[in-house]
Amino acid sequence: MQLVLTLKYTIMTKQELENNMTKVAGIPVEITVRGKRSFTFSFEGKNETAAKKIQQYFAPVSLEYDYDEECDLICLYMNL
Repeated sequence: MQLVLTLKYTIMTKQELENNMTKVAGIPVEITVRGKRSFTFSFEGKNETAAKKIQQYFAPVSLEYDYDEECDLICLYMNL
């Protein structure tokens, strides 16, 4: 099964979106599909600058994020 997302009026596969978000954030970004309209963008380390770049990319859609110190990951949550 191949996931195809439509964001910012562009149709992308999951891999294409991960590659695009990696370019936006400047660090490797992984996407987890949580449901039909729910996604998590995650990356290693506490990099609030990268998190803000992803938030700005999807504005005005609001993405909340948190840092998991135990795993050393930031996760941004998107619900469409």
